[in-house]
Amino acid sequence: MYHKSIGELMGKLKSRKVSQLAQFGYLCNYIILLTVIPWLEVVFLRNLFKNFARIELPILTLGYLGLTIVTVLGFYSIYRMNRRGDNQDFLARAICLSAYTITWIVCVIVICCLVIYFTVQSLKLGTLAQSYVRKYFAEIMFDLSLGLIIFTWLAYLFGYLRVRSYIHYVAFQQEHDTHQPLF
Repeated sequence: MYHKSIGELMGKLKSRKVSQLAQFGYLCNYIILLTVIPWLEVVFLRNLFKNFARIELPILTLGYLGLTIVTVLGFYSIYRMNRRGDNQDFLARAICLSAYTITWIVCVIVICCLVIYFTVQSLKLGTLAQSYVRKYFAEIMFDLSLGLIIFTWLAYLFGYLRVRSYIHYVAFQQEHDTHQPLF
């Protein structure tokens, strides 16, 4: 069962009312979304920029390496926050809350890709910009690709910080407390 609001999910996690089947669903959602993001970026960049083969390997290597580091450090931070709290149900909390958060991150990244796409398309229309784009096309595409990868890292980092505040709320607060997390 996918919860409509993060508050409802945090309440159910706090009272341990999220079923194993729902937790498995969140895990599947998280794994799919975590693997779809780099693939989506590669497909997007390859279709948008026909000259992507020249910069593909460094961008992909940088993207996957950075995403792996951010994910490992993010989960370690979440683990430490849970350990300082009640030190219970770490996997259920981390996976369910991360899956919920990463769904929003995917939406933001897709919107960012669309903005880049329409920006590049509009640059191709103008006559003054057209000569500039032709002259510096490879550099512009490399900068846009690198910017998209760095934006993805920052989005994931923000997502893990957000999940960390949710874990703090669930692990530290009492049942009757009504304080909401920072994010």
